[in-house]
Amino acid sequence: MSAKESLGFCEPKKHKPWFDERCSKVLDQGKQAKLQWLQDPGELNGDNLNNKRCEISRHFRKKKGISERQN
Repeated sequence: MSAKESLGFCEPKKHKPWFDERCSKVLDQGKQAKLQWLQDPGELNGDNLNNKRCEISRHFRKKKGISERQN
């Protein structure tokens, strides 16, 4: 018995229409901030990481809001 027979066909994950190149860049900046904090968990790097997390959340909220208003 194959996996397709036992589990059935699974639809591929649909990508978010609002996710663009800028979103990828913002996420990459957040990942870099986290890596810096992991290498040197000082207060400055911790504050930088928290600021990046807020920036990422704010960016995604704006993009989702714009996308929902257009639909």
